Amino acid sequence: MSIYKNGIDSIKVGVEDMQSNEAGRVISGLRNIHAGILLLIKAKLSSLSGEGSDEVLIKQKILPTKDKDGNVCFTGQGRKTVDIFQMKERCESLNVSINWKPIDKITKLRNDSEHYFTTVPPKTIQEALAKTFIVISDLLRNHLGKTPQEELGEEIWQFLLESEEVYDQERDECVSAIEMVDWESAMLEEAVKEHSCDVCGSNLLKPTETNVSFHETNLKCGSCGNVFSFHEYASVALNKLHEPVAYLAMTDGGDPEIVDCPFCGEFGYVIEEGRCALCEEYAHRQCARCSNPIPVSELSDGSLCGYCQHMSDRDT
Repeated sequence: MSIYKNGIDSIKVGVEDMQSNEAGRVISGLRNIHAGILLLIKAKLSSLSGEGSDEVLIKQKILPTKDKDGNVCFTGQGRKTVDIFQMKERCESLNVSINWKPIDKITKLRNDSEHYFTTVPPKTIQEALAKTFIVISDLLRNHLGKTPQEELGEEIWQFLLESEEVYDQERDECVSAIEMVDWESAMLEEAVKEHSCDVCGSNLLKPTETNVSFHETNLKCGSCGNVFSFHEYASVALNKLHEPVAYLAMTDGGDPEIVDCPFCGEFGYVIEEGRCALCEEYAHRQCARCSNPIPVSELSDGSLCGYCQHMSDRDT
């Protein structure tokens, strides 16, 4: 049986399992759909392997050999195939564009279910799987030249469409509710929209009320039901949103977009907005003594730059 056929069969079985209300079957569905997606990616890499290469692009071990004309070529060796990290490397090298984010999500869930007893609710797993359906469609349609309806069957295909539609609808409702709150900070609002549940990882977080101040806005997870207060999620959400920018600032130079607030001490002072998104305090950006701009690294709850503050302390 071909890699491709195995992948299709795994996805079909997985979709049937994930429709169950039994946690065990949902986890089985997770494993099968995860395996099926990886097999489809291997099928794509296999199709790009040259003739006589022993499917070189899906083999872990690759050795140089010579063809009949004496030209150096590479062939796959052994039976071990590539792992996810190698798949990503080879797809990137070959400009095979795949959305890995939803795959990474279910990979983590699958690993947890394999090595630990997962406490993640079935709905969270079903939600994560629903996000992969567009990846399955893209692999079949754009990378393998197949028609999803024909390969998976009309019944399963319609279920995938409906599951994705239901998730999108719930997600849209969450985003709309978040937008109804006056966060008084565009950065904070964006961070809350992108935030995921700290317990189960779902991003179906929705304000319990929208007519209160942002400080009093609690978020409830639509998957596991946990409720988080503003102080439990706000700074964490800003930190997660800022991580990629902070890495670039650290490696390429430049100022970060968000820093620890000199007033409340929380990670929430938004440089562009000139205020803390959490406590709403403003820091002086021009020194009251020398009139020079105060660097981001010297922001404080006072009105002096670092040098002038040092000189002032000496005078006293």
